[in-house]
Amino acid sequence: MKHSHSKPTGDAVTTIIFLWESAFTERDATRMGISTLLSRGFRVEVWNLSAVLHGNAAPVLPPAAGTSPRTRMFSERKEVEDAIRTLDRSTVVNCFIGFSFRTRFIFRALSRSQARYAVQSFNALPEVSLGRSGEPGLLASRLVRHLRASGGRRILEILMDSVLRKHYRAWGIRPADILLAGGVAPVPSSPYPVGDTTRILWLHALDYDHYLALRDRPFRSEPDMAVFIDGYDFHHPDLTRCGEGTYPWEAAYFSRLRQFFDTLERAWGMRVVIAAHPLARYERPIELFGERPVIQGRTAELIQQGGLTLLHASTAVNYAVLFRKPVLFLTDENYRSHVLGPYIESMAAKLHRPLVSLDRPPARERQEVMQVDGRRYQEYQNRYIKKEGSDDHPFWEIFADAIEAVEDSPPSGK
Repeated sequence: MKHSHSKPTGDAVTTIIFLWESAFTERDATRMGISTLLSRGFRVEVWNLSAVLHGNAAPVLPPAAGTSPRTRMFSERKEVEDAIRTLDRSTVVNCFIGFSFRTRFIFRALSRSQARYAVQSFNALPEVSLGRSGEPGLLASRLVRHLRASGGRRILEILMDSVLRKHYRAWGIRPADILLAGGVAPVPSSPYPVGDTTRILWLHALDYDHYLALRDRPFRSEPDMAVFIDGYDFHHPDLTRCGEGTYPWEAAYFSRLRQFFDTLERAWGMRVVIAAHPLARYERPIELFGERPVIQGRTAELIQQGGLTLLHASTAVNYAVLFRKPVLFLTDENYRSHVLGPYIESMAAKLHRPLVSLDRPPARERQEVMQVDGRRYQEYQNRYIKKEGSDDHPFWEIFADAIEAVEDSPPSGK
């Protein structure tokens, strides 16, 4: 891979295509910088592959004049391959789909086309450590749940994906032309086809754009407010796509969570506010979180204002890191068998922050927990959010600047 701050080369790009495999919402349009790209003169398309990859067509963003991309819905594999075959060097394809045995035909089609294609590593969770969640009993527990949920199919897919990622050239797949990178840690172990000819475009996690918009604005500090980052961990669409089954202990979990909040509020004199996940659809949130405010769409602002951040595992911890807020990572015996269990422990270790069980009140005093290790936070920021010294501008402005500077060059790996 070519580590460089220089912009990718190639002939003039006029079209940006996003490959998408789920519902494309207004939030996605904002996060993908659609209005920025359109204002810079690019033709922008979203190719929705949900029906091809998952068997059902996901809803798409209703068109709004001048602000929405052109959306194409695909229902058959051949239809996707034929469409990719027509693309030329004026197109960059941003792959916001996973690289797996199931999607290999898409990457093979891109490799045979004249279009450039980009993959990403800018929104990654820290790598999993083999701490307590690496115990044989827990690994066996998760394996059994996978087998029950998929009849063994998912385990076979994982093995096939592993082989593909190591030997992708054997399937006629060339390395990506561009890797959209944030922090430095995920780059060497990208799950996508990335090789020596892939150019790295240093950007940042998308959360950094929210941070840029807020960091210089005046705000009201509320040191007695603890913000719980809701991950929608039992019903998030990604759980279904990665083969996770249901969690029979969900009701018991929310009961323990409410009791933990009650204890923390009494012991530390704080009030807990719920920063609901953007995709969450809670009909009766009071039954889950008690009589606490449940606020959606303002996670960054809440964390900036608050004195403490609570979570399991979420990339939204980036806001706490950027605003240098103390964090408590929450777990319990059941959560250790959740797909996010190992990530909770890994993130706590990386930030040198307490790992607290919902079954027991925090053992430390409030003032002790409020201390932040600035060095650890800066290291986490460099590794997982934004490479030190990279451009301090909005994500899609950096991307557009780089793409506009493209000059003629052959596709990567050809």
